[in-house]
Amino acid sequence: MSKHIPSQLAGEGGPKGRVGGSEPSPAWKWLGIVLVDLGEGAELAARSAAVAVALAGVWEELARPAELPPIADISAPSAVPATVRAGLNGSFLGIDELFSDRPPPPRGYSEAAGRVVVAKTAEYLAWLEARS
Repeated sequence: MSKHIPSQLAGEGGPKGRVGGSEPSPAWKWLGIVLVDLGEGAELAARSAAVAVALAGVWEELARPAELPPIADISAPSAVPATVRAGLNGSFLGIDELFSDRPPPPRGYSEAAGRVVVAKTAEYLAWLEARS
């Protein structure tokens, strides 16, 4: 497994990213994104509003922080240790929950969510354009 982890942070002045992986993309520098290791990623997770995870192994370092925000993990099997998942008290969304048999969302929910995604994407692209 890579020793680096993806993490996206938003702060004063717009998004400030931290992305992990073995091969940095040329776009990362342009976007102000840097690599962090799994230990620093766990420290950043503890200070974040939410965390998205997609790893090829268990993120052992995540067990260190005392308190964590909601976590969405699309790794299969889960990269978030079982003890961490248990301690999140319902604030964990794993890949299995994404594909479970649930009733459809309330009428109009998907359309409203789609409008939010389009608006926020336009906002982000405008921010990127202003940076260049």
